[in-house]
Amino acid sequence: MAPTTFSNPNWSQQLYTAFSMPRNDKQNCIPILQAILSDANVPPYWRIQALVALASAVTDWYEAEEYQQEAEILYRLTYMVFPKGCDDETDGLLARNRNLLDHLALELEDTMPDSIRALREEAEAEDEQGTDDEYDDSDDDESDNGWDTDGSHDEEDEAGP
Repeated sequence: MAPTTFSNPNWSQQLYTAFSMPRNDKQNCIPILQAILSDANVPPYWRIQALVALASAVTDWYEAEEYQQEAEILYRLTYMVFPKGCDDETDGLLARNRNLLDHLALELEDTMPDSIRALREEAEAEDEQGTDDEYDDSDDDESDNGWDTDGSHDEEDEAGP
């Protein structure tokens, strides 16, 4: 069952107005998008689109990332309420929002400040190193958590007490 609130023409018209503004005039769409987001009745579908558009419109990368994260959280919550296969129309709406979010992620990745990129790469390297250490079996630690993994205790079992 598709949510009937997804098709309010006022929200869609406001978003289309914001989207139709020239790329070099993105700053003028910010008040429109903020007005959409300030309305508590705006359904998730339109709210996600407004957040994505706002993230693309602001000049501060950190602010854009905050809008992106908010949109991603809202998308996940919406997807939990309306899982794939629930309704064809809803599946299409969610797919469109997923597409917008994926494009925004690429846009933010391309414009990420070098300092943040370096920190994230360092954190990823540490995570990979931590993961490698967790599964390193080359330790001399013979703890097998009580499991006979090499068959060395079979002789004791067969000999009995």
